[in-house]
Amino acid sequence: MKLKRIFAVICAMLMMLTLLGACVVTEDPDPEKDPPDQSIEDPKDKDDGKEDGDDDGDHKEDPPEVKPDKPTPDWPLDSGEVQSVDWAKGTVPTYDETRAEAYSYTPVVDTMPVVRINTADGKNDFVTKPDRDMKLRDEIEYVDATISIDGCDDAYVLSDLKAKVKARGNYTLNYIKKPIRIKLDKKNSFLGLNDGQKFKNWVLLADWKDLSMTNNALAFYYGNTILASDGFYSSDFRNVEVYINEQYWGVYLLVEQQEAKDGRMSVPEVPELENEAGEEVGYTGWDVGYLMEYDGYYTDERNMPNGAGDPTFELNYDDHADLKFFDGGTCGTWGTQRGYTVKSDIYDDAQLRFLNSYMENVYKIIYEAAYKDRLYKFNDDYTKLVSATGTPQEIISAVLDVQSLVDTYILNEIACDPDIAWSSFYLGVDMSEGGARKLIFEAPWDFDSAFGIKAGFANNGSGLYAANKDNPWLLLLIHEDWFQKLVAEKWEELKLYGVLKNSLDLVTDMKTDYQSYYEKNYERWDQRIWGGDGELIGELNSYRTQAQAADYLYRWLYTRYNYLNTVWGDGKDVLTGESTGGSSSGPTVAEEPEAGAVAYRFEAEDCELQGGITVDERSEVSGGKHIGHVDNGKTITLTVKSDKAASAYLYVALSKRTSSVLFTDWFSVTVNGSPLTIPLRPISAIGHGEEEWFAWVRVKVAPMQLKAGTNTIVFTVVASDWATNVDYFELWSTAKLS
Repeated sequence: MKLKRIFAVICAMLMMLTLLGACVVTEDPDPEKDPPDQSIEDPKDKDDGKEDGDDDGDHKEDPPEVKPDKPTPDWPLDSGEVQSVDWAKGTVPTYDETRAEAYSYTPVVDTMPVVRINTADGKNDFVTKPDRDMKLRDEIEYVDATISIDGCDDAYVLSDLKAKVKARGNYTLNYIKKPIRIKLDKKNSFLGLNDGQKFKNWVLLADWKDLSMTNNALAFYYGNTILASDGFYSSDFRNVEVYINEQYWGVYLLVEQQEAKDGRMSVPEVPELENEAGEEVGYTGWDVGYLMEYDGYYTDERNMPNGAGDPTFELNYDDHADLKFFDGGTCGTWGTQRGYTVKSDIYDDAQLRFLNSYMENVYKIIYEAAYKDRLYKFNDDYTKLVSATGTPQEIISAVLDVQSLVDTYILNEIACDPDIAWSSFYLGVDMSEGGARKLIFEAPWDFDSAFGIKAGFANNGSGLYAANKDNPWLLLLIHEDWFQKLVAEKWEELKLYGVLKNSLDLVTDMKTDYQSYYEKNYERWDQRIWGGDGELIGELNSYRTQAQAADYLYRWLYTRYNYLNTVWGDGKDVLTGESTGGSSSGPTVAEEPEAGAVAYRFEAEDCELQGGITVDERSEVSGGKHIGHVDNGKTITLTVKSDKAASAYLYVALSKRTSSVLFTDWFSVTVNGSPLTIPLRPISAIGHGEEEWFAWVRVKVAPMQLKAGTNTIVFTVVASDWATNVDYFELWSTAKLS
């Protein structure tokens, strides 16, 4: 366990003592059915931990070959009305040194170390040939290799560690840049991760889909603050450059394997024993630790040949069809995702049958207490339920580590991960002697589709998300006032100890400090730049640099925080503390035009043009006049008369760029001599099939204040090279403009 978690565990224990109460048996309800008679395969690689999900929520056959869509320039993206939320508020915490220490995790963003993989045969086939079909046929094998690390502090340099490597993942195996699994022959630490603890198993995430290459790092930062502050596990991480057989392979994220090993998950390792012949055998009792993944691919695991798949089981939710989303809708009949894969070692069919029965009964205890006010607990051997007394909160807290679910819910509500109702969702229970014997949620994983980048999934950063997805565990308690209060109190801690601000700084720091590394990565993998990804929003497919995608992430995240602060907090801007969103110092999202505003269009060629700007009349293509040669130092002055003092909202029609840039990269604006505060607004890139000079985009810019009478709005070009063409300006206002 990391040193910082010692503080967190102490705090978490004190908090949970107030939740627990004694449960007294009063009667035995109807006997439960015997655990289902399910058999398991004999998994391979018992010594190296299970292969984890990496599912992306993208349960499809093949990644589509796509061309970038036309981007949507306005921010935020329109998703309709935002739900009004009434959320129970908790107590606002005061600063505490011990809690501050629990939140003290600081990711390393510095020069990137180099991880060198050299295979015994000198070939790169292990990372170029595999795809998901090969995995389902159990045809992906480890190959012998050595691992070296340099370009880092001398204390972390490693030379020629013997290892085995293979391509890993599920859907990500179909990408040309694939994740890599490393299995060392002997335990070793990598780059000081996880307080320098030594393990055999490590993972290199490729971050192919996410152009910012920041989503997973951000999620692991949350894990090491939101979860680790209460004693729960999350992988440590660091960005590295990877060379395979001395060939540059790109930027990867070095992380830990999700496995039941001391120092990683809270679930203990299953003990190994010796039989009479002195051979090692696995312990077969039910009183062990179990690590599970809520896994949409569980049927694939079950059907893999040669017993290669992980053990699986299903839960029956049919009796819980009245489970409600936070917005009031009911789940009705549950879908096909009922499956779980077991990621820890088990050695007997009876262990799997016990786990299946235990999980169904835990679910029933929580459901009955939260939805029906019927209270149950386990009997002594955890095979049946008996009636109990107490409060629903006490009953639930006896079988569920509530704080772990609070923390996991907050993380997923921030990230809006499409996988939340599908896969890569980890939970475990320590049933060993002296173990807590409570279900625990930890080890966040696989967020490269999250944070608003996937089309149709929280693209504008507003609205409750995880509370309205059919993850069977989150929905159990989402309507409980006491659970909501715990969520709100934890949110206030995240603000108090700087987690929100630090996460935004992390996005900026990675963009700035790693710029040259990202450029080199996308020179190596330019297919990602020009091919896009058909699952992502069009705006992201128009981007050509990591910085543009990182700016999108920053904007989206800032919007998300401010929305959640209206639900869980005081409704103020999370960075400035102002009562309304917006700050002149940051890339804020401006409000919409005032209700009742009317649009007034002003043609660019009618403005005062200085610096040699010319008027073009290519009407056969453009449909009308526009101005061109708008480059560095030149100005466009728009004079507007208003019949009264009023606000106005500015839009500008510009030609698209060969690569997307921000409006503020090209223009500064003054209104009556005062600088206009402009959020980060993208000027989108040319799409396939569009002629470069006449592919126009209407950019939402910012609100401004007009005075009665004449107003002077000056646009000054700040770009150092050829900028853009301008077609017209549009002002929305309740005043009459001319």
